[in-house]
Amino acid sequence: MAENHDVHVIVTDDSLTVRMMLKQHLETAGYQVSAFSDGEACMAFLESAPKWPDLVVLDLIMPGVDGITVLGWIKARQEHGFTPVILLTALDDVNDRVRGLDQGADDYISKPFEANELLARVRVQLRIKRLQDQLTAHNAALTRANEEKAQLLGALEAKNEQLAVMATTDPLTGIANRGHIEAFIGDSAARAARFGERLTVAMVDIDHFKRLNDTHGHPFGDRVIREVSRVLAESVRRIDKVGRYGGEEFLLVLPETDAAGAMVLGERIRQRVAALDFAPHHDVHVTLSGGVASWTPQMASWEELVAVADQALYRAKEGGRNRICGSPPDRDGIPA
Repeated sequence: MAENHDVHVIVTDDSLTVRMMLKQHLETAGYQVSAFSDGEACMAFLESAPKWPDLVVLDLIMPGVDGITVLGWIKARQEHGFTPVILLTALDDVNDRVRGLDQGADDYISKPFEANELLARVRVQLRIKRLQDQLTAHNAALTRANEEKAQLLGALEAKNEQLAVMATTDPLTGIANRGHIEAFIGDSAARAARFGERLTVAMVDIDHFKRLNDTHGHPFGDRVIREVSRVLAESVRRIDKVGRYGGEEFLLVLPETDAAGAMVLGERIRQRVAALDFAPHHDVHVTLSGGVASWTPQMASWEELVAVADQALYRAKEGGRNRICGSPPDRDGIPA
């Protein structure tokens, strides 16, 4: 039959008569048939076959390598997909049939057999194989689709993370941008107002930055901003946040910190910035000024807290720069 022409069946039986009968019936039905006289020859053929057969008809009892051994060997090779195995057994040997089915045989035929029964059982197993192959292909397609979906989701998550970073990070310095630092101080001020937590901020500004830009150019100015940002970020704790508030202006939000602690931190930062070396421009000395303010219950908003810090920064500028001033003014630091 034309529809069976591409179906390959292996027959293995030590009896030449049985082997030839099986081959004849199956070939008459249109199947391609390979016949072997023992289990060892059958396994050797399968080991080197570029494509495994669609079905195996296997005698249970054979000298040397018996049918049970070949059956187990075939079923252990899952990489070849589902390969149905029909066992040939003696008519009255129930134990052998049970043993074969327990070992994974898909069906059995008792000898002597009828051609119609043989072909009917072969057709049933081939239908099962087709269904199994379709299911395997469907599952493989689902697996590929799920893997592609996972890759797309991973790429989307990575892109979303990248966008989130871009939305909250200053591109020049890598620290928080103004929107992000304002959101952070807003949350911190809300906790301070509700739970009485300490909160201090410091507004710092690079001294004479316009002169630096005009004298040495904008690329050098960008370098100065990056270096100052690095000093700021390295000087604070994990719970603190540093953000670029304007061109050369930065805001430090310091939860659980009082004004005295913030003044100490500000002075340490001022000294570190003053010690920066901008080789090959060794003659350039960068300084910064800062204003410190702490949250009080009388404040209505975080904007008021920042405004107080900004007033302290203004006093630092008016007082000669390169200094940290507190609020109230009696907390002003001493310049180097």
